[in-house]
Amino acid sequence: MIKTEAAALCRYLQACCPQQKFDQFTSDAWFDLLADMPFGLAKLAAQRVASRQPFVSPSEIIATAKAMRKAVDPHITRLLDETEGAAPADPDADWIAWCKARRERVAYLVDLAIATKAATFGDELVEQVTAVDADRLPLEPKPQLPIVDRKADIVQITERTGRSA
Repeated sequence: MIKTEAAALCRYLQACCPQQKFDQFTSDAWFDLLADMPFGLAKLAAQRVASRQPFVSPSEIIATAKAMRKAVDPHITRLLDETEGAAPADPDADWIAWCKARRERVAYLVDLAIATKAATFGDELVEQVTAVDADRLPLEPKPQLPIVDRKADIVQITERTGRSA
């Protein structure tokens, strides 16, 4: 989120909650607290909070956004496993890099699914995700790597050399 988006979020909340006080420094303070959250996600979380209560704080927006992310995460992970393949069967030296890249991709797609409303939440609970529209997400099938069967390789080597393992 950038400062102009934080100001837009404050103006949006001022319209949603007319009794809540905002001044010229409110958007700066809210930017400091919500800077690492995408604007679309912050606005949807603020909308959820404002629909339940007359006042909205940044901590409630953060808590609601976390709950939304937590609810969507398993669905996105499952979609990625189905389209791009699950974790490599044979972890190698790049295992940590693969895990980090996968976690970043899941986090990006979770935020995208929420911001583009590809994720459908239950009416009452933010924690309840009823559906995720995979067609609205940039999922790219990746070629499957060949499965390495080390036991079969050892058996073949021992048969060729005549030595037991």
